[in-house]
Amino acid sequence: MAGTVRRPQMKILVIEDDPKHMTDAKQFFASQTGVEVSYLKRTPYHPVYDGRELQPGKYDGVLCDIYFYDEPHGVAVMMTCRERNIPCIMVTAGYHHGDRYNWICMMARELRCPEMVDASSDREKEADRKDWAEAFGQLKKLIERGPCGEHARYDRCVFHSSL
Repeated sequence: MAGTVRRPQMKILVIEDDPKHMTDAKQFFASQTGVEVSYLKRTPYHPVYDGRELQPGKYDGVLCDIYFYDEPHGVAVMMTCRERNIPCIMVTAGYHHGDRYNWICMMARELRCPEMVDASSDREKEADRKDWAEAFGQLKKLIERGPCGEHARYDRCVFHSSL
């Protein structure tokens, strides 16, 4: 159609090690329009994220698991994204103030990183599914609002002006 401007697709990367959560993510994103999703699965043989996949401009944003094979490698992903100014939302099936995640939540707040998206309200038990819809919604908001004018980073101030 003449005069129609085609909006480019949003490109995001989903990093997940659990096959069930990866399948859930793929099912969720299969129904989404305007987004191109790449998936990176961490394996027990290569659990440490080295950052090669996160080149500036390659993705508009990242949704990342926190624990890969019982280690919080997602924190390294978050910090790499922060250094490279790539919007990143950490996604967990746990509760952000639970025993396993509270220290990460507090550290992320101190560093002004965006909130993690959790799926459980139980301090000890994880939910069966991650909240991919909420995580994607938060990532879209982060991308659409752009970097914080004060810090020139994708951080919490785009959500909370008081911070």
